[in-house]
Amino acid sequence: MTLSLRSAAPLALAALAFSLAACQDPSGVGLSLIGDETSDPNAQLVSASTLSFGDEQAVTGGFANGTGTPLQTRVLVGAMTDDRFGDVQATAYVDARSITQPADFGDRPLAQVQILLRRAETYGDTLASLPVEVRQIDPSPAWSPDGLPPDTTLATGDLLTTATLSPQDTLVTIDLPQSYIAANTVVLRDSLDSLFEGFQIRTASGSTPAGMTTGAVFGFNASQSSIRLIGADYDDDGETTRDTVDYPLVEVYTALARGDAMDTPGRMFLRGGASMPLALDFDISAFENLPLASAKIRVPLDRSLLDGPMGYNRPLPQTVVLYSVLEDGTRTPILSQAVEQDATEIVFRDNNLSNQSFNTLLQSVLLGRFAITGFEIGVPNNPLDLGVLPVIVEDAVEGDLRRPRLSLVTIGGPPA
Repeated sequence: MTLSLRSAAPLALAALAFSLAACQDPSGVGLSLIGDETSDPNAQLVSASTLSFGDEQAVTGGFANGTGTPLQTRVLVGAMTDDRFGDVQATAYVDARSITQPADFGDRPLAQVQILLRRAETYGDTLASLPVEVRQIDPSPAWSPDGLPPDTTLATGDLLTTATLSPQDTLVTIDLPQSYIAANTVVLRDSLDSLFEGFQIRTASGSTPAGMTTGAVFGFNASQSSIRLIGADYDDDGETTRDTVDYPLVEVYTALARGDAMDTPGRMFLRGGASMPLALDFDISAFENLPLASAKIRVPLDRSLLDGPMGYNRPLPQTVVLYSVLEDGTRTPILSQAVEQDATEIVFRDNNLSNQSFNTLLQSVLLGRFAITGFEIGVPNNPLDLGVLPVIVEDAVEGDLRRPRLSLVTIGGPPA
């Protein structure tokens, strides 16, 4: 337990958080970055002594009642084979809510019913077309995406239609067959909220790629997607017209199956959408009782592992979070860091004087006032983030610290 320097008296995390904005400890005065680790004489580097995957965390997906969070507003469809980071199979489920209809809309037959999906991102081969199948979700029992594990599948009826989604289309339109429209006009117009549970959209049978890194998963913006009803033509004061009603999506969910990542020497993969954080431990016993000016954790990345064929997209996760871990396994978020897509490393550090949570925590540990067992780095519980963080976990040569490391700027330097 290398981060716990002595037996610490119990210290509530709430009290620690309260102290962040107004730390009265002398070492908390002027907590700004004195210098970079390569130039400041008091900057001390501590390479991670232990790197492993932490305990699995619960991950759920989808949004209910049309109130999506920023992390849960997309739905994924597709399949891709990725020998390096693991295969992906994504099946989408979408349901809609009824809205006010134009006058006399219910008295006319429906000419068309369409599923409209607004494209947000493509994972894998950005030049690939995606063949899909559409089925109606069984109307009984009703389902909710709230809290569903990411590998849940819902019961559906027979195949309704197939379509091929083009990589060039930003708005994908899937037309449902006339036979389905004729049999379900009343439900779609008048009983959508009570007798309709939505559609399943999945990769067409037999089209899953195999043998090499290929295939694609399309991400769609649920809040900009809908189910569209188009009424039959009618005469409106001598002009032929038709009414169009767009039902917004009220519930979306993605059933996501992922294969195992390749075992790569000297590298560990922190995958978005996965539930295994990267656990770090540092031996800082040499700095006990020293006043701390600043601290940061640097996590080097091997970007070459993200490379693929031309037009292939392997993104980094959008956000990563640094957690502290107590002896009882409690995880507390310390810092959240947005990830630039061209980043070669992730740096966790306090970014201004009013938010000194990381520095304060480390100072409390150095003074023996607080005990933690280590840190964890995780992607927020967003099952639809298919980004990968390829972390370098070994030094290139002796003394060349490239693995995750803690940089401490102390006042007075370490003891002799």
